[in-house]
Amino acid sequence: MKKLLLLLLASFMLTACSEKDKNYYINNIDEAEKKVQQCTTELEEAFLTNNKEKLVKLKKDPECLAAREAVREDKISKAEQALLLKETERKKAILEAKEKLLKEYGNTNWKLFAQSYVNTECAKKWFVGNDDYSCIAFREIYQDKVKDAKAELTKIPFVELFNQEKSYCAKDKRPHSVCDIWEKTLNEQAEEYFEQMELKELNNQETTYCDYKTSQVVCSTLNKIINKKHKEVVSQYVKDYELLKRDYNQCVMQIKNVKNNYIKQSKIMNSYPCKQTKSARMELSLPYDDFKTLME
Repeated sequence: MKKLLLLLLASFMLTACSEKDKNYYINNIDEAEKKVQQCTTELEEAFLTNNKEKLVKLKKDPECLAAREAVREDKISKAEQALLLKETERKKAILEAKEKLLKEYGNTNWKLFAQSYVNTECAKKWFVGNDDYSCIAFREIYQDKVKDAKAELTKIPFVELFNQEKSYCAKDKRPHSVCDIWEKTLNEQAEEYFEQMELKELNNQETTYCDYKTSQVVCSTLNKIINKKHKEVVSQYVKDYELLKRDYNQCVMQIKNVKNNYIKQSKIMNSYPCKQTKSARMELSLPYDDFKTLME
């Protein structure tokens, strides 16, 4: 009896060990592909003969499952390797194109480079393909030159740089031009410059920076910060009724002092802090008054 049990156990272990798992098939991918084909063929036959028992068995077959998973992982691995190889070759081609361009433009300052680049076909393209190595290289050098430009231009105070528009933009205002680089750098400085001002002072900047003859990018940044600070002031009034009442009542008195002068009245109503007190009253759902009566 004992011998029989040992024989059965040995037979079971031999059967279990004979099953080929995923690791085996990964290391023997040709055999895995053959196994997948065999399992697929047997599944088709079972389906056509309506052999449900065999269908269930084949779908759960450990070797079929292991072979399919090994083939799937092998395909993913080969695809990843192909992509990696392609990207390595792409980077090499871009580097070679860049080295070639640097021989011609490497020592050129940012202004001269921009003047050359803006007239190339690369600068005119909205989209540059992954295999357009020359244009990709050209754009990379352009971005390096832009960094040089910004390092130089940010040393100039904002107001002074703003007043130099003619020297940068008199001849060419196209994208990627010297003017374009100047304007983008100026706009970056504008945000920091205007952010430091109070709302009352910001409103006074519109006549300087929102003239139709000047850079509209800077005007756009100014208005963005004015709107942001307007909301902050309104929010403060909404939270502090006494402050709102004090400033609104001051506006009422100012407007009364210039009665019958509609131009001056309109200017007061649309200036700080009257404009903000009016917005705060609206947020608080207070009755429409238009600076006619004092708040209590």
